[in-house]
Amino acid sequence: MDVVDLSKEADFRLGPWMVRPSLSELSLDGASTRLEPKVMQVLVALAASAGRTVGKDELLDRCWGHRNVSPDVLTRCISLLRRSLAMAPDDAARVEVRTIPRIGYSLTVAGGEPAPDQSVGDSAAATPAEESPPPLPAPVHARRGFRPTARALLLSGVAVPVLAAAAWMLFAGTGAGNAPPSPPRIGEVRPFTTDLGAEFNPAPAPGGGVVVYARASGPVDYDLFEQAVVEGTVRQLTSGPDRDFAPAWSPDGSRLAFLRDRPGEPCRVYMIARPGDQARQIGRCDGPLRVPAAAGLTWIDNETLVFSEGMADGTPDRLALLSLRDGVKTALTVPAGAKGGDWMPRYSQRLDSIAFVRDTGASEARIHLVNVRTRAVTVLPQVYPLVRDLSWDAAQQALLVSTIRDGRPGVRWTPVDGSSCSPISFSGIEVGRIAPLGADALLVESIEMTTRMMARPTAPDMPPVELVASRSFDTFPEWSPDGRTVAFASGRTGGAELWTVEADGQPRRVSHVDAARILAIRWSFDGRFVAFIATVKGATDIYVADTATLTTERVTGDGGSKRMVAWLPDGGLLYAGSRDGEWRVFQAERNGDTPSRAVTGPGVYGVATHPDSRHVYLELEKGGYARRPVADLSRADEVVQAAGASPGYSQWTLVGDTIYGTRFNNAQPTAVDVFTLETGSGEENLVTQLEGGTMGPLGFSVRPGSREIAYPMHDLTIDLATASLY
Repeated sequence: MDVVDLSKEADFRLGPWMVRPSLSELSLDGASTRLEPKVMQVLVALAASAGRTVGKDELLDRCWGHRNVSPDVLTRCISLLRRSLAMAPDDAARVEVRTIPRIGYSLTVAGGEPAPDQSVGDSAAATPAEESPPPLPAPVHARRGFRPTARALLLSGVAVPVLAAAAWMLFAGTGAGNAPPSPPRIGEVRPFTTDLGAEFNPAPAPGGGVVVYARASGPVDYDLFEQAVVEGTVRQLTSGPDRDFAPAWSPDGSRLAFLRDRPGEPCRVYMIARPGDQARQIGRCDGPLRVPAAAGLTWIDNETLVFSEGMADGTPDRLALLSLRDGVKTALTVPAGAKGGDWMPRYSQRLDSIAFVRDTGASEARIHLVNVRTRAVTVLPQVYPLVRDLSWDAAQQALLVSTIRDGRPGVRWTPVDGSSCSPISFSGIEVGRIAPLGADALLVESIEMTTRMMARPTAPDMPPVELVASRSFDTFPEWSPDGRTVAFASGRTGGAELWTVEADGQPRRVSHVDAARILAIRWSFDGRFVAFIATVKGATDIYVADTATLTTERVTGDGGSKRMVAWLPDGGLLYAGSRDGEWRVFQAERNGDTPSRAVTGPGVYGVATHPDSRHVYLELEKGGYARRPVADLSRADEVVQAAGASPGYSQWTLVGDTIYGTRFNNAQPTAVDVFTLETGSGEENLVTQLEGGTMGPLGFSVRPGSREIAYPMHDLTIDLATASLY
């Protein structure tokens, strides 16, 4: 079978698109975008099949000439192709690449009709050729920024948020005659990296020329790479088993600082002096970071930097100031009342202040500003359940904040003088971290998520079966008591909602709560109701959905932290919740008149029940499991496994009187091992292994009767992209 030769392929139409293989170009309504040659070869091969399913091996033969390549290269090309095709504005004419499980892919238009092979041959000459996209931006110099281009590159995804708030007094002395700031407008968005896996933490060098970023080669192995803006050449800066991340350039561009982290150990601050020196340690944390992914580093001047510091006593992370002149480290913030700590420091020379995120608990994050000279702190009024990143704009008068607000990801631009914030659109891209690239462009993390909900038989020779697939974040599956339906959380409509799906059926939306996140999904014993924990507008509560009437009621109203929920035979609910920093199990009534009451003392971190068990099982916060009779919740605990012998399950559920738990597999970091704990004998056995894609599975459920396990496989791709401003 011949390899697709793009130079010999005629132009053709595909739904609303004009495809020009020889230019590796897609056109839609006068706007054009370039595809990578391999991506265009895949598109041509699929289009030539006229709707037939094309096997993966056939695609590898037609586009790579042999099969001696990793199937991951095909998966990546399909992902990039879907990004571009998803931008057609008319859903009725949208072209989609469908995955046929265990076989291959097919090309269809919306509605399921195959996309015909409509070659236009030489007639394409009658259509004026689209102007080729301009090359990558020139280096950004101190006096000359990256110039915006005229057309938007078509990419798919989700927009991202921003934030900001008052503190007009910070602008005192900046000049009353200055024109008021205006929100940036996004022009063309172009790929900067297209490697497999994840590239994140972009750090453009002052004056342009190169960008340093982190690349993940595993959940606990990140290294730093340097890429030239124009030539695109890449050079690896660090290597080793540790996590190297959060790179930041000194103001003069002569040195690069970054954080190095190893799970369970104090983080360290390293520095690379240009050109090409080896990294050397210049500071360290007192203890391990609570959330390494949220930690950050910023320079105040060429000899002073600020970083997120873990604490040896387990108290919340703080911001520490490190002087390179004498090596002295001092505390910059004291996160009193914070749950996780102070993260993502970003310095503004204009205001001589650092903006940072403080996690205040109960799924609540607030943005603070601290003046580095006076240590005065200003709290911005916005509340967010999740902040992905924040950055100062080029003028350092406003913050760009990537966040989740009211269940929806987005980016907002907000001046700190108190004027109203404005949303920013990135042409449908879901944005993670943001970094200014000179005065006329941004570097952003472009995030793409795909999820396949799988069902794996516990028999070792049986392959998993795909239940449902989507380009959204689907999590926490739960089988119904009759084993016919799976309930799960999904963000496919924007905010997180409860959905259900039956074998060979279409997903059905059950709730309408517009949550930031949903977890701990549990069916009632009669199989009609589903209880779950949802965070809505910063408040975390228990909800119950009726799968017959598709209505949802909120059961609790305290808004505090909650972790697990369980049903009682009479329709009552138990849940693990935190009040005043202590975890207990509470009982909630669905009549709405009786407030939740604690049924255990402190130190109980989880709870589970099962129709076939006469006991409530409790997870002890310090390790181990205990149980109580369902008929008498006032009885004392009966320990079924002591703390020293706890299997340390990261997720667990109950089937009869058997505890099923998962534990990360050290040999395969994205996989988890499923264990059973027999509560009578204390015997622990390995059941199976679940491969969770690039992120590991979030949630699992055991099917009644067959012991089939449902779990999500998440494939996360993070590439860097340039976004021009105008």
